Formats: sequence, C-alpha cells, structure tokens
Amino acid sequence: MDSIEKRLRQIIREEIQPLVSELAALRDQMLVAEETQSKVEERWLKTREAAQRLGLAEATLANWRSIGTGPEYRRIGRAIRYDAAEIERYAVGPQS
Repeated sequence: MDSIEKRLRQIIREEIQPLVSELAALRDQMLVAEETQSKVEERWLKTREAAQRLGLAEATLANWRSIGTGPEYRRIGRAIRYDAAEIERYAVGPQS
C-alpha cells in the first residue's frame, strides 16, 4: 500500500496541483473580466436609461438625435449609447 500511496501523492503533486493552480488563475481572470464588463455597462447607458436619468421620454431623445441636438451619443453597431458622465453633465445644464 505504501507504493500506491506514494504514487497517488506523486500524481496529485505533478498533475492535479498544476491544474488546480491553472483553474484558480482562470477564475481570477474571469472575475476581472466581469468587473470590467460591469464598469462598461455602468458607463454606457441605453436610451431608456438615459431618458430616465434626464426625466424625459425615450422618444424625446430619439427626436433630438434626428435633429442634431441633445446630449452626445455614440452608435455602437446598431445600438445607441449615451455616456453616463455626459448625461449627468447634461442634466445639470450649463454652469453660470
């Protein structure tokens, strides 16, 4: 039994422990990626979210986009996104 136990310990040390370490590193990478994604989602607002923060209807922002007024926005693919900081500045208005 002693030789079987030694062989099992060797397998654990040489094969399993490196895999566990690799999985831990991948887990850490995923956590960083999720945190980064969360920050991106917090920064870029959908039209609905921007309208809510400004107390406007979504249609108002759509109309403003069509006539070239209102807060700045970005087109990301087919999606319209507003920078959250820009919406906050727009909500406050010009400072006197």
